[in-house]
Amino acid sequence: MDELLGPYLEICSTRSTDENVLRKAQIGGTVTSLLIQGMKDEVIDSALLVDKDKGWIGKPRLATTTEEILDFAGTKLSEASVLTCWRDAIKTGHKKLAIVGMPCVTIAEHLIDSSPDFKEFGEVHRLKIGIFCMEAFNYRGLFSEFLKDNQKIKPSNIQKVDVKGRMIIHEITVEDKIAVHTYSLKELHKYSMLGCLPCHDYAAEYADISIGSVGSEDGWNTTIVRTKLGKKLLDSAVASGLLVKKELKDLEHLRKVAALKKTLKIGERTREPPSRVTRDWISAGAGVMDYTHAGILKPILKEPAKDKGSQVLW
Repeated sequence: MDELLGPYLEICSTRSTDENVLRKAQIGGTVTSLLIQGMKDEVIDSALLVDKDKGWIGKPRLATTTEEILDFAGTKLSEASVLTCWRDAIKTGHKKLAIVGMPCVTIAEHLIDSSPDFKEFGEVHRLKIGIFCMEAFNYRGLFSEFLKDNQKIKPSNIQKVDVKGRMIIHEITVEDKIAVHTYSLKELHKYSMLGCLPCHDYAAEYADISIGSVGSEDGWNTTIVRTKLGKKLLDSAVASGLLVKKELKDLEHLRKVAALKKTLKIGERTREPPSRVTRDWISAGAGVMDYTHAGILKPILKEPAKDKGSQVLW
């Protein structure tokens, strides 16, 4: 158990070899490639993902084909209650489900898996892919107030957003060219969601495999393999040639970033210490996205918090 990164079997850098994936997906394309490989290997038959509309409003989606997985690729910075599609998977008869989400989503998944109250969900769920996350952003604050009103960038003109130590916005201009805008994350802290304050998990410690970019070279993903299922899938994607992997460039930098989230500051606001983070506290109004939006965790929210490793299990 790494006190900053959680349990893992392997840490490496990975990158997709598929040009279609690289054009559509975020940095490196590892998440999309793993899902495509999972479909080929019949490890999964569907995936809970997030799509977006023209205004960059996040929309939860159930992808049931490799084409849909590719369509929904890429980072969406606005909140979306991806777990609400879990019921759709059950209703449509899908039994091998992958769920891709930030640490708050993987923690919610873990609670569902470990609770006897949600057996119908546990029987469907098979694979958790976590996304590194320092904080999520409020749509109204980031897209409407900051980008549209202050920076005069219409959300509908944003082609792509990258976050790696800073936020990089790729805007399609009136001349049909790409303008690149870079912003300090410190400048954007005030637009982060209130629900991020009690979260100390940067690297999605409850996932089967966690993906980000910190610690890797440009264009590559940092991949943390945590379970046998995650390792089997990664090894299969590498063996098939869909992914390539190499040694991680800077593990210490990754650990330093993870350590930042376990401190008690996020911008000018105080982060709740782990001992204060309980499910009752969240239920009372903190509002970590999927915990409150999904409407399927109410019995779990009444249970006392349990310490596990370096964080509190909500």
